[in-house]
Amino acid sequence: MNINTVKLVALQEMKQIRRNWLFIFFVFLVMTGMLFLQIILQTSHVMYNLRALPCSIPYLNALLYNFLQCLFVIFVSGDLVQREVRKDTIAAIQTRAYENKEYLFGKVIGIVSSFFCLNIIAAFAAFVFQMITKQTSFTFFPYIFYLFTLTFPTLLFITGLSLLVHGVVKSMFLAITCLLGYCILDVWFLTGIFQGMFDMFALKIPNAFSQVTGHVGMFPYLLQRLAFALAGIALGLFAVGYMKRISGNTRAPSQAVLGGCFILLLGCVFSVLYYNYYLQDQRIRREYVDVYEKTQNKYLGLNIISQRIEYRQEGERMKVRDSLLVENSSKDRIKEFILYLNPGLMITGLTWDNRNIPYQREGQVCRVELPVGKGEQICLVMEYEGRIDDKICYLDIDNDVYYDAFWGNCLMGYGRHNALLEKDFTLLTPECLWYPVSFPPVFPGKSNMVNRMFTDYH
Repeated sequence: MNINTVKLVALQEMKQIRRNWLFIFFVFLVMTGMLFLQIILQTSHVMYNLRALPCSIPYLNALLYNFLQCLFVIFVSGDLVQREVRKDTIAAIQTRAYENKEYLFGKVIGIVSSFFCLNIIAAFAAFVFQMITKQTSFTFFPYIFYLFTLTFPTLLFITGLSLLVHGVVKSMFLAITCLLGYCILDVWFLTGIFQGMFDMFALKIPNAFSQVTGHVGMFPYLLQRLAFALAGIALGLFAVGYMKRISGNTRAPSQAVLGGCFILLLGCVFSVLYYNYYLQDQRIRREYVDVYEKTQNKYLGLNIISQRIEYRQEGERMKVRDSLLVENSSKDRIKEFILYLNPGLMITGLTWDNRNIPYQREGQVCRVELPVGKGEQICLVMEYEGRIDDKICYLDIDNDVYYDAFWGNCLMGYGRHNALLEKDFTLLTPECLWYPVSFPPVFPGKSNMVNRMFTDYH
């Protein structure tokens, strides 16, 4: 591939786009209409959630730009195909000896560079707005993050898809109709299936930054965005085969298709990894539900009277020594009893009267094999350490509700952190079972059936 040819075509395409009345209108719409809408939304006292976080302004800016760029890329790519038919604006280049993939790469780079540069300008305008109004505290990183992970993969994908559709469908009107229909389908349907795996806008994927906790789900989000970026490159390579111009290399179209198949396969791998992330999460939650169902009718009448918790944290790990005073409140002597503890925490010691007690562990259930007489009180010492597995939380709610990243009418996907165990910040709630209890905090399938055990904590 001749880099100079690609550069020449890209520069020529950027000049053509800058002179295009549609792109000029797009620039006007971005710099006036979009920013005006953002100012109205994020200075309103009614929608405080749109400016509560430092990432709110750069995210809304990227979100609005993402929609607009898709709309205009569809029309600009259609205009590119029409210019190929007219031949008047590119006749000087068409006479040169070059491969079709070099020519198409140059066209794609020209389109992507034009819209990417405008994206930078729009982000800078949002930055000025944030600094002047001081609606939120300023953080620079979200501007860069959303630029390269939210809008850029969408730009690559819609550019490749538009070129391919315009190449396959010869009617410009029909091609634009199909592409606009796909965008509408994406917003109204694809966002809600397979955890947003097919959503090029990433509308339903948690994508908010917090100064304290960071990004709520960085790994799956990057997998999904990388998959769309690779899919866009692959679709652009497929479009090479639909160019009318005879290529200087007869094997170039087949090579482009093979390269596109490989890149598309790689993108599919990242998509599968993204969806598998949630499947594994759901599988583990189902296992915890099954464990609860085995034990929810086997409460053996043990109450925890008091707990003296000695907590120590080392980085993202916790170490606890818990002294429990327990009482058999049932009418009979019990041979064993059950304690519930977060499955991510490993029990390193369980003693009574300085003697080790045998126990069996299954998920969040710890079955303690120690007889306790009627009304008898004993003092146990449990030592455990590890990290919190927050998938144990809220097993009584449906997956659709659990994975819903939105609160109310907010446009931002906050996602959820059920527990946090980090070097600079720790949030541990009773739902995550970071200390042992004798009653399960939830009964899966019976959200209204909740028992509360009152204990004296020290």
